[in-house]
Amino acid sequence: MTSSCACAACSLAAVGALGLTTQASAEELPRTVGGIKLPDTTLCKEATALAKAVMPKPLFNHSVRTYVFGATWGARANRAFDEETLYLASVLHDLGLVDPYIKDARFELDGADAARTFLTGKSYPKDKVDLIWEAIAMHSTLEIPERMRPEVALVHVGVFMDGGRHADKFPATFYTDVFAALPRMGNKRQIAESVAEVIRRKPHTASLAFQVDIAKKLVPGFNPPSYMDVKPPFPFDQ
Repeated sequence: MTSSCACAACSLAAVGALGLTTQASAEELPRTVGGIKLPDTTLCKEATALAKAVMPKPLFNHSVRTYVFGATWGARANRAFDEETLYLASVLHDLGLVDPYIKDARFELDGADAARTFLTGKSYPKDKVDLIWEAIAMHSTLEIPERMRPEVALVHVGVFMDGGRHADKFPATFYTDVFAALPRMGNKRQIAESVAEVIRRKPHTASLAFQVDIAKKLVPGFNPPSYMDVKPPFPFDQ
């Protein structure tokens, strides 16, 4: 989508209205996935419709699977969490990868800001909006989110479970059920291409982890594993 199309596409408030006009599409999701019930509050349906309207299908499915995996992990770890809040953070966490939400910050922050604007426009409680902002802003950062509040931790865990992390912690039938309901559709490649497109448009956001820059210059033999080179186990390699 061109920048002019993005401007014409609509403001956040206008896109938010899609939750009302396309609610039927949001209801196409199954009620449960992998034994996890998907929250069906009005706001969850509106957020689902928004995500579905602006995201490619593989990215949308990834966003919903993030909730399924995060909630599954939370239940396994006996971590109490707010289901609606976790779902909203999960389904909206990659808005920063799609127009009209691509702005000038790294995509995680663009997505967090977009979710905040959308939810504030729906009169969602400020403390929960702030929590969702944190969860989305931190979702791709390693180590730190897992020490934060459950909703922040579980969005992060759900995102990385969908990339194959902790794949050995659950039976194969669980993943079969989840991917039957929410197919991967080349998810790994699609996300990589989406992030690459964002970096092409704002390359400065790719070099914000200064530790890597220091390590490359000052740590002999520094050769960290690359996301693009690591091959996750089947069926996460698709």
